[in-house]
Amino acid sequence: MPKLEHLEKLGPHLAIGVQRGKGLIHDAETKGVWTARIQIDGKTKIKSTKVKYDGGSDTARKMALEKAYSMMEYEMRKRAAGIPIGSVNYAKSLLYRKSKSDENEMGYLQYIEEMATENASRIEKNLEPTRQIVGGRGFYEIKQTRKIINSWNKYLSPFLEQLRRPIQDPLTVESITERELDGFDDYLLSVNPSLAIDTRLQLSQELRRFFKWCKWKGHLENIPPIKRPHRGGVIGARKRMRREITDADYLRIVKYTRDQYKDDRSWALVDSQGDTPTFQYYRDFQYLFHLWILILANTGIRPPTGGTKHTLMRWEDVKIDATNKYRPTLIRKSEKGHEYTAIIMPNAVDYFDALKRFYGSHGMDTDSGYVFAHFYDNRVRDNPSGLKRGWKKGDPILSFRQQWVKMGRALDLIPPEGVKVPQSQRISPSSLRSYFITQRIYNDVDIAEVARITGTSFEQIETRYFRMNVEQRFERLSQGGYTAGDKKAKYINIDGVEYYDGHE
Repeated sequence: MPKLEHLEKLGPHLAIGVQRGKGLIHDAETKGVWTARIQIDGKTKIKSTKVKYDGGSDTARKMALEKAYSMMEYEMRKRAAGIPIGSVNYAKSLLYRKSKSDENEMGYLQYIEEMATENASRIEKNLEPTRQIVGGRGFYEIKQTRKIINSWNKYLSPFLEQLRRPIQDPLTVESITERELDGFDDYLLSVNPSLAIDTRLQLSQELRRFFKWCKWKGHLENIPPIKRPHRGGVIGARKRMRREITDADYLRIVKYTRDQYKDDRSWALVDSQGDTPTFQYYRDFQYLFHLWILILANTGIRPPTGGTKHTLMRWEDVKIDATNKYRPTLIRKSEKGHEYTAIIMPNAVDYFDALKRFYGSHGMDTDSGYVFAHFYDNRVRDNPSGLKRGWKKGDPILSFRQQWVKMGRALDLIPPEGVKVPQSQRISPSSLRSYFITQRIYNDVDIAEVARITGTSFEQIETRYFRMNVEQRFERLSQGGYTAGDKKAKYINIDGVEYYDGHE
């Protein structure tokens, strides 16, 4: 341990002195660096303040004192988190640690996995999740956490590993520089040139969450900034938009899905397990898919995601009653934990009533529970992948993905399997939300009001959704200008050239 000269005790755990480099003459009073000596629980840590001694000047000493106290505060926070004073915060070791039983001893990826599992367990018991995302909004969730861990394995861990240090100076979270992080987006593009801007933004955000977790746990004092990749402005946002559903597309979708459940084919009346008539189930499930489309297109909500159960519609959030008859609403929770109140278009009230009638015929309650739920018990079976497949009556229908893809391909709205086309040429359930938004704008609903009822921002609507339908709006947009009425334009000929000369 190096010897400190001009040692000054600042408290029971902190002292400050001057550390001189090797080979320096003892009486060279202008040389040396102010250094803090921190002693906690019988352990000692020597750390340079990087402030030059400067012959003992008051200015240098005050700067060194300020840094020393800051270092002491940081070490005390680590102590409170149960981290030994002598531990070194190597970036890689903070992702996975040996202990998985103690929350304080878990690595970052172990921690988020454990918190997501805990939240999932509570949700299964119809309890609210309690483990919130550190450095973010919302709660840890199983499906999203798996994506995050995959992102670390594929992109983030390799990025940290290639920030090489000399053997004697391994990479710690404190040593990662802003300049190195500025190269994060270039690194991602070098690994995968076709990586979408939204994916790169998500990876950048996830890296920042890791740093926030490190600070929360006492492994890091200051969170370094990460340069965000540029989205490309309005043009870039519109290039990334999915194909928009037109009025003609919407009518075709409605007709197709209605024809499916009205089809009278009578093949395969009983499935191989004998649980329920397959055709009756097929008819009923197609009917629910049809109503699902109508409701999404007439409320403008974000399509619920099966992997995030709190985004699935619940009857408790559907507000249609005697006092609210003419202003029905739907309370929505997004993936990020935000909440907004969507409107239910007048004709969509009938779609919710149709659902109530359907579930009533199956002896199911519609005062509470999931709006789209399975209507019979399907035996839980093991499949070759090792996963158990099946559900109980009342369990939520997590998605209509297979029905959506089949419909989209039948109507040439989704490319055939194996054919890759740009996102702008594919529709998704989110296209129904876009359709709702553009219809409101074309009918002169204020953009700010549309933003409120769809749980998005004014800027997002203006950038991504708003399109001036010139043919549809021409008459209104052209009002207020001078018009010549039925008069025809007249011309005069001067030296063989025709010049406009007003109207007759």
